[in-house]
Amino acid sequence: MKAGRLSTVLLAVMALALTPYAMAASRIPGTRVTIEAPPGFENATTFSGLQKIDSNASLMVTEVAGPYAKITEGFTKEGLASKGMTLLSRELKTISGKPGIFLEFTQKVMGVTFHKWIASFGDNRLTVIVTGSCPDEKAAKISKDMKAAVLSAKFEANLAPPSLEEGLTFTVSKAGSLKLASRLYTSLIFTPSGKFLSEKAENEGVFVAGQSLSKVQVDSKPAFARKLLHGSKVKISKIESQSDITLDSLVGQELTAEGVDPKGGQTFIYLVVLYAPNTYYVLQGTAPLSKRKILEPQFKEMAATFKIKRKGAT
Repeated sequence: MKAGRLSTVLLAVMALALTPYAMAASRIPGTRVTIEAPPGFENATTFSGLQKIDSNASLMVTEVAGPYAKITEGFTKEGLASKGMTLLSRELKTISGKPGIFLEFTQKVMGVTFHKWIASFGDNRLTVIVTGSCPDEKAAKISKDMKAAVLSAKFEANLAPPSLEEGLTFTVSKAGSLKLASRLYTSLIFTPSGKFLSEKAENEGVFVAGQSLSKVQVDSKPAFARKLLHGSKVKISKIESQSDITLDSLVGQELTAEGVDPKGGQTFIYLVVLYAPNTYYVLQGTAPLSKRKILEPQFKEMAATFKIKRKGAT
């Protein structure tokens, strides 16, 4: 997987970002990170983090198995601008005893402008990213609290690594050569080597299974799926197929396409978008075109294992 395909994965994932008293610091499910929540925030039900429903505000936490310097190298004015984000402030800080960075920026998502705060820190093996978000018109009232919350993050190294599936609303099972490599927010990432952000991963395929991070209302399912496909960093040259699909009672769209990544690499994309009330799930396989014959069947096999976690299930 070339660097351009890595950017495609990260962008796809990111496209997927009520008590009256402040909560004490508590561990966020799916992570070894604790944060001190602002007043009115409660545990989220669809992602690893906290939410304040009446303000449409959220605090999301993710651990990435990869070097801090590499993962945050795009956290610049130019890097954010390339993804449609406007940088407001950037500060280098020490967070949880590690080298870190704080960002404040705005981003337009589905026609709505969001105000966001990111605190990230780590070392050569692991990176923590804490993202606060709310509609821009509500930012002035809670900006101070949101900044304090993301900067309060602490990594508890003495805790055992949690299951990467903890706190997710769905499951997928590995297929063929694909192995679980990492988790980003509400997305699981699979690669043939079981590694992410490594030299070997630069030239292999990747499969991402995730849930949208915000509520959405979809009018045309086929059109929305094509919009997601064209929203990737791969320049789509042709959509080869698009059809209805049903997985675990969820109706959606299945697409196959070819294109060119930002580095000029010929790329194959397999995409499934499944629709549920106020949300959607994405199952996306991306690979060098030369590996399509090997990985396309595995992408389809993995997608077919998708299941919603239902209450009472173990």
